[in-house]
Amino acid sequence: MLTGAPVSEILVEQERATGVALAGGGVLQARRAVLATCDPRTTLERLLPDGTLPPELAARVRHIPSNGSGAGAMKVDLALSGRLALSRHQQQRTDGLDLRRPACLVGTPEGNRRAFARSGAGLLPARDDLALWTVVLNALDPSQAPDGQDSLYVYCPAVPVQPDGGWKDLEEEAAQSVADRVAQFYDGAAGLEIGRWVETPERAAQRTGATNGCALHVDVTLLRSGGLRPALGLGPGREPVAGLHLGGAGSHPGGGVTGLPGRLAARQILRRPVAPTPRKGDHEP
Repeated sequence: MLTGAPVSEILVEQERATGVALAGGGVLQARRAVLATCDPRTTLERLLPDGTLPPELAARVRHIPSNGSGAGAMKVDLALSGRLALSRHQQQRTDGLDLRRPACLVGTPEGNRRAFARSGAGLLPARDDLALWTVVLNALDPSQAPDGQDSLYVYCPAVPVQPDGGWKDLEEEAAQSVADRVAQFYDGAAGLEIGRWVETPERAAQRTGATNGCALHVDVTLLRSGGLRPALGLGPGREPVAGLHLGGAGSHPGGGVTGLPGRLAARQILRRPVAPTPRKGDHEP
């Protein structure tokens, strides 16, 4: 087994995917098939040799939407020197639930719409319009922070994918805006912060290789669901090239922590006959 080896190209011989070429040199030959779990545009637009797909299908691939609205997600995770509290909201509860334990959603429908609209226009949303998904990680898993301290997971779903002027000069302002929004709800957040980890859509694209940093690889819309995910002619059971299967978040039934796209692709591959044993010296992916 070989891991951590970037692929530079999917090899195609006689109109069939036969293996992959590695960026660092070397080739992995496939006995059954090539299974790609990277986003479909990376697989079909950047890793397949030019001219492999029919022109009509290649055009559909180019139009697969990945954060196509212009809005993408940003992460600003916070390390804190003490314990957070949601005292204003905790006092309103009558069921005894400790609000440090569940995931919390912050925002309003109106603010969310404004945030997505501004992000699509390349502008940073106003602080009070930022929607957040927050989790005090160590509230359920103490190993996530030292004793007496907190680690806060913060997911912001709407910031510009390509802001005016680029992310270089906007990243710090955007991260601070998210941190200030957190402090509106979590007591003491501003004074307790001792470190933060920030990932803009641009940084997510660089780290993961996903087009536009889209965590779901393909936008979840009615026209990108079921047999239309990721595009017409590339739905469940379809091979864009003989021997090449899509099994990532951009495939049916979509992203999320389910493993279902890979399971469906694996089942399809296992139904295929096994090719002859590779020649001596070849490696199998």
